[in-house]
Order: sequence, then C-alpha cells, then structure tokens
Amino acid sequence: MRILAMHAIAARTLGHIIAGFGRPPARRQAPRPPRQAGRIGAPRARSLTTLGIAVTIVGGMVLGPVAGPAAADTPAAVPPTSATGQVLPQDLHLPQDLDLSDAGVTYLLGWEGFRAAPYDDATGNCTIGNGHLIHRGICTDQDRAQWGSLTRDQARELAHADIESKVIPAIRAGIPNTPISQNQFDALVDWAYNVGPGYINGKSTSSVRAALLATPPRYGDVPAALMAYVYSGQTRLCGLYRRRIGDGTVWSNGSYLRNSATCPQDYL
Repeated sequence: MRILAMHAIAARTLGHIIAGFGRPPARRQAPRPPRQAGRIGAPRARSLTTLGIAVTIVGGMVLGPVAGPAAADTPAAVPPTSATGQVLPQDLHLPQDLDLSDAGVTYLLGWEGFRAAPYDDATGNCTIGNGHLIHRGICTDQDRAQWGSLTRDQARELAHADIESKVIPAIRAGIPNTPISQNQFDALVDWAYNVGPGYINGKSTSSVRAALLATPPRYGDVPAALMAYVYSGQTRLCGLYRRRIGDGTVWSNGSYLRNSATCPQDYL
C-alpha cells in the first residue's frame, strides 16, 4: 500500500510538470506609453523667446527652437534713425517724418488772426484770412471783388493748403538730415509761414537754417537766431517780437501759450 501511495504522488507530480509545459508563458506587462502633452498631469510646454531665439521648454528641459511664426513675439518698434543710420533719441525725428501738430495749428492761427476780406499786411502785401498771401503789393478793388468775404473755415483751409504745399516741403528740403522734435518742427512751421519758406529751404540766407545744418546741429542757437526776424521792412514790430519769443519758447520748452512780453521802446 505504501508503495502504491508513493507511485500515486509521483504520477501527480509528473502530470503537473507535463501540464506546465503545455501552458503558454505568462505575458509580460507592456510598458506604459509616455504621457502626452496636453493631458492632465502632463508637463506643460511653453515658449520662450530670449536673445531673439524662440525655444520650447517642457518640464524644465529646453527642447530646441520653435518652428513657425506662431512662436514669434510681437516685433519691437523700429527706432527712428538718421540719414547715416544713427539711432535717434525717442523724441527726435527727421523732418520728412513730421507734420504740423494740432497744438501747432492752434498756435499759428492764433498769431495770424482772422480777416474775412482782403487787407494789406504790415509789409504792404495783399492778404486774407489767416495770413494767406494773395499777392505782393497792396490790395486793389479787383482783389476785393474777386475774394469777397471768407468764413473762418475757408480761411483755415487756405492756411492749411499753404502749410502743406509750401512751408512743410521747404523745411524738409532745407534741413533734410537734421533730427528735431515735434515742438521744434511746429516752431519752424510758424516762423517760416510768417517770414516765408525761402529762409528755411536755402533760397535766402538764414541764421536759423545755418545753426541746424551745423555738425553737430546747434539747437541751442535757434531761439536767439529767430529774434532777428522781427522786421517789417525797416521797422521792428512789437507783434513780431512777441511772436519770435513765442517761437523760441515752443522750440525750447514745447509751451504753446501766447505771450504778452513787454516790447523794447523802439518797437512799434
């Protein structure tokens, strides 16, 4: 009996061994795929532009340049440059990039005043509106009949046309490479509108233009240079004296306030 029992145990053991060879091997668990960006818990990708190079950073690691325009930052504004390529201070521009400001328009029209009908200005030239020159010499009856009476809006349009077609082109041609600020440009427009564009475009000798064409420009000389232009013929006028002081103040300080400076005794 004992021998039979041992045979039975041996048979069962052998059966288990044989059965084990017939079973498929245990399957190994496949490795988990890496987490994809954008899924919850995944490291976020972010773009960074530094020293002009766009890169992607994921989990603190720099992965490399970012392709395509979507990663580019907003381009910085290009600073103004002179004709020689020199970067200008933020408030300085070449004349070709400037126009008369609203403050400059108000300032100029304030000095010119308004006359609806043709009149003879201080130098004896026929004028109308806000200083629009009809012609050299005194007004005639024909001038009065032809021009009639202007409204303030019509006079302003005439002044604007004169500024845009004569004064501003003269400044741009006369000092094309001299950087100036907006208030300095406005001061030059008022002065040139009053005395004539020839003094800034080079057709007439001008100490103002000479100062601005110097290398480097003598900006500080301009207010004093403006004070030479107070004459009507051979007569020095108090109104022109005050206007030149105003132009110098606009040039130097950007203040457009009218002044009532006391005129020297020999000014009319």
